[in-house]
Amino acid sequence: METPGWVTILLILVQIAAVVGFAWLVWPMIRDENWKEKFIKNKQALSLIIVFVLIFLFIFGMTAAFDILFAPQTLY
Repeated sequence: METPGWVTILLILVQIAAVVGFAWLVWPMIRDENWKEKFIKNKQALSLIIVFVLIFLFIFGMTAAFDILFAPQTLY
């Protein structure tokens, strides 16, 4: 049984409102933080960010490769 369209749209709007509300609440803290000194000039933090980005790209690439090589098939 499928969810009605209006319920799906309502849930998407609730999620968007939650993200906007969260950003509105934490924006003063994000704006006042010294991000460049904390993450770019700090060699250890920068190397961790680079490693996490590389891991994300690897997982994304492997997922794309498996989706291409082994396409999903419908089960009857």
